[in-house]
Amino acid sequence: MIEVPLQLWNRPHWELKGRWDSALFFRHLLEVLPAGTALFIEGTCIARDVGDFLRSTSEPGAYLPMRQTLWPRPQQYRLRFDSATLAALADLAERHAEPELLDHLFVYDGPRVLLEFPDAFGRDCPAFFSAETDEQRLRDFAAVLKLDLTRTPVSGEEGVIQSCRS
Repeated sequence: MIEVPLQLWNRPHWELKGRWDSALFFRHLLEVLPAGTALFIEGTCIARDVGDFLRSTSEPGAYLPMRQTLWPRPQQYRLRFDSATLAALADLAERHAEPELLDHLFVYDGPRVLLEFPDAFGRDCPAFFSAETDEQRLRDFAAVLKLDLTRTPVSGEEGVIQSCRS
C-alpha cells in the first residue's frame, strides 16, 4: 500500500485552485494564515540565488512534512513564517519560474498543518488549507489571486459546500 504524504487531502479542508501568481501568493499569504509559525519548502531544481536565500534564512528544527519527491532527492528547508521571509520569496518569484523556487510548500503552526501545497503553482494544482482557516480571510485571499475556492464536505454534508470564483 502506498502512503499519501499529505494530511489534509482526506479530511475536511478548503481548496484553492486556478492560475497561480506566485509573487502575489507570497505577498498575501500571511494575511490568510496569521497563526503560521514555520514555512517548509522542498525542491529539486532550485535556482542558485533562491537556494542561497533559503540556506541563509533556514532555521533549526525538524522538517515536519513527509517528503513529497522520491527521486531525485530534494532539498528541504524550514523557514520562519513571517513578513520578511514572504516578501523575499515574492521578490524572488518576480525573477524566477516557479520550479526554480520550489516544488512543494507547507505552512505549520507548531506541529499543526495549516497549508499543504504539493506541486505548488502548477496549473490547476490545488492548495489545501486546514478546515479551521478563517473563511473570510480565505475568500479575500482567493479574490485577490483570482482563484477558485471550495470546501470539502464535512461529516453529514454532501458535495462541494462553498465555491467562488473571483
